[in-house]
Amino acid sequence: MESIKKRVVHLQENAKAQFEKLKKNDSSFNIGAFSDLNFHDESMEIYYGTISVLENIYGKNSSHIKELLLINNKILSIKYKSIEARDAQLLTSIIGILSNLKYEIENDLLVSIEKSISKEIFTDFISFSKEQYSSGDLKICSVLICAALEDSLKKIADINGLNVTKKSMAEIINALKSKGIIQKNIASLLEPYTRLRNKVFHADWESFDKSEIGSLIAFTEEFVKDHFK
Repeated sequence: MESIKKRVVHLQENAKAQFEKLKKNDSSFNIGAFSDLNFHDESMEIYYGTISVLENIYGKNSSHIKELLLINNKILSIKYKSIEARDAQLLTSIIGILSNLKYEIENDLLVSIEKSISKEIFTDFISFSKEQYSSGDLKICSVLICAALEDSLKKIADINGLNVTKKSMAEIINALKSKGIIQKNIASLLEPYTRLRNKVFHADWESFDKSEIGSLIAFTEEFVKDHFK
């Protein structure tokens, strides 16, 4: 998150500097006679850089990106006196977007957004695994719910700045426990599910039964609710 914040600050500073530069080069930002003017290259770099940051944080189809694209299209549809005037309108909007983004980062609001998105994804996985459980397809159900639990643990680690790349589920649990991110009693409850996960991912279908998977579904559902608020 710190690297994203640095990128946001960099873009914000560039946008403000470019805006001041435009003000010096053009005495008036009034709407005028020209409609076929493009933007300065410097402004376009800031514009696309902002879109890139928004995509990384909110996703390609987010309302934030749609809003910025709408602003850009609206500005392009208006006749401006000069290219500086058109640039200034775009940069003013970008500065506002980046200021809001910086505020969200500094106040940990993005963590809440990330948790909300993750919760929705994991909830879908759990719902689908429950459907398969009800229909009697234990293999698909067990793979889905084990993946949901393991991925939720990885996401919690990622949100809290822990690098768990290539770590086993047991190692991830220990890392979360050692940092106090999950309680010891939760870590203890996760131990048998770690063993169950290994059986499932090794296709050892005969070594567990439906009741164990049912228990895992119930646990994972509550775990996601509690840790992705």
